[in-house]
Amino acid sequence: MPKKVEDLFFDYEPAENEDWNFARNLFTVLKRPQGTWSQSVFSVSFNGYVTPNRDYPYQGLFARVEGENWKFLDSLMFRVNRDGEDITLQNGTVRVWPWKVMYTYTSDECELLVTYYLLSKKWENELGAVVDIGLKRKKPGNYKILVSPLVDIRFMYDQSGKGYSVEESGGVLTVSRAGRSVTLGPVYDFRHKEKEVEWIYKLGVGEREIKDDKVFFRKTDMKPVQIGEMIFPQRRMRLGLVCGREGYVRSALRDVLSDKNNEYLERKRLEKKLERFRISTGDRRLNRFFAARKLTFDGFGLIENSIEIPEAGDFWFRTVWFRDLFEGLFHNMDVYLKMKGKEWVRKILQWASVFLKDGRMPVKISERGDKPIYGSIDGALLYVLSIYRYLRLSRDKKHEKVLRKLALTAITEIMESMDTETGLLHTRADDSWIDTKKTVNGKTVSTRIPDEWVGKIKNIENELFLLPEVNALWLRVIEERNRFEGEKVLKNLGSNYRKVFWDPKDSFIYGIVWGNMKDRTRTSMGVASLALLSHHFTKKELEKAWNVIEKELLVKREPLLFDKGQIPFGILVKNSDKRIFLGDDSYHEAVIWMRTTPYLIKLLKDIGKEDVVKDILLNTLDHQMSEGAIFYSHELFSLPEGGNPSPKGPKNPVPVKNPIQYWSHFVEPFYR
Repeated sequence: MPKKVEDLFFDYEPAENEDWNFARNLFTVLKRPQGTWSQSVFSVSFNGYVTPNRDYPYQGLFARVEGENWKFLDSLMFRVNRDGEDITLQNGTVRVWPWKVMYTYTSDECELLVTYYLLSKKWENELGAVVDIGLKRKKPGNYKILVSPLVDIRFMYDQSGKGYSVEESGGVLTVSRAGRSVTLGPVYDFRHKEKEVEWIYKLGVGEREIKDDKVFFRKTDMKPVQIGEMIFPQRRMRLGLVCGREGYVRSALRDVLSDKNNEYLERKRLEKKLERFRISTGDRRLNRFFAARKLTFDGFGLIENSIEIPEAGDFWFRTVWFRDLFEGLFHNMDVYLKMKGKEWVRKILQWASVFLKDGRMPVKISERGDKPIYGSIDGALLYVLSIYRYLRLSRDKKHEKVLRKLALTAITEIMESMDTETGLLHTRADDSWIDTKKTVNGKTVSTRIPDEWVGKIKNIENELFLLPEVNALWLRVIEERNRFEGEKVLKNLGSNYRKVFWDPKDSFIYGIVWGNMKDRTRTSMGVASLALLSHHFTKKELEKAWNVIEKELLVKREPLLFDKGQIPFGILVKNSDKRIFLGDDSYHEAVIWMRTTPYLIKLLKDIGKEDVVKDILLNTLDHQMSEGAIFYSHELFSLPEGGNPSPKGPKNPVPVKNPIQYWSHFVEPFYR
């Protein structure tokens, strides 16, 4: 661990990675509850300027305003003029900290340093940022720094719009559209000239297509507007920015520019967090990688009801998803209690209780203030398990009665889905995190259902099924309930679970059950079920199950920063013949989701496979540092199958879809 948090930086070369159509391109992410600023480590030249590239339309500067995630800036573009002549700037090293990033541009005449930082102010509808710009002269002359904002003010899902209002007065530049504004200052000289730019984002939203037998990302284009040019004669300056509601940003900019100690106080806050969690792996690099992971883990959170609540991720997942929230709390409860304290966790558990309805939690908080959509049961089950894990670890006697009552209320409502004979839960096939659909013989059904069942089950679209991971969560809920309440209900639930879901012939968990029909597809849901219920199986049974996992689900990866060769990384959602991820039709097929890794680690620890656990954790840290969003983890990975348009490096799983995912960013398994 670094002695000072300021030493926790990492230098990156300003290069792209062409492997699998740039899937592994590295980029920086600065996160606050109020917003995010993300851009590539690779800068591009554009009309005489240099600017960090953006590969996703969700990169750039975003802020949360009145509960909605809005984009404001696509980028700031820079050029340097010496004695009336433009200087050609070359990309230099990019230095990345968990809370700021510095880009270096070089030439024979000078060196330009640009540092980005988001302020840690607790505003609900505005986001403050500073960009420190410094010029080091190598040759004498009259130098000017010219900065051109590329604006794209829009709600995150919308297309670029028109009709900007631009005002420059009192040394402040304000650009507004649709009731939202971004303001920049101080501005000494501004030349207003608007120009619409078509920008192509080559990674789109992480989905792909096949062209000429090669797999390419589906590109997305937007039309930000170059708003003019700000001219600065000094060699060192601080540019303040505020994004938010029109009419509020100018006054907030004064606070940004006068707040000289914000980053210093932020570093002190982060140093205290590092002090609480010191871990030594025996490898200095791994210690530093984990320190960065820990600090950025703390960065997940949106303000809801005056509480900072972890959101599902960033980009298009910049909202609270209840299932993801409780997966994160459940798997990282001990870390959260030490990092944020009992009161913070308890407030979230009590806040969420108002959303419970008929034994269900909503899928998510709407991005545009619409009513919550209820669509799964596992969110409610994870909510109850989070309550019980909180009570066991926190020993919060003061609030135990209230929280136990919340858990019992949820359990009573969930029992409405219970089979009174077996105690098992009958639910829709998509009543878990596997919620994608497919069309078979003209019927739209869950991807959980085997194709051959369609036609054999009448009214299959509305039929109820038995899902292994849902019932594993349910069994754990009942066991925790019995432990806390001192009375036993559903005493035979454990034995009934084994009778229905355990396949003694193949030593694994069935994928889905309907009556006497049982699907033998190997799935990560089976792995999660075994991890949750390992105490219901013998060690020999778990070892046999691991043999199945190792043969049919385990995926290996070669770390890019360590000389290890191919070592375990994660598991497939399903041992499926759909082995090339393109979009929703392959979203839950033969792809690797890191959300399942904590379950896999728990199972491996139960059978003494500590060496495999260490390989997985090392590979996880290697991924977060060597591809995609620096310090973060991807939502999912495709197998490296199909036509690679531009092979480079080892044949590793390919990062696809969202690159900043909360439940992929687990921390507690590194301690345990």
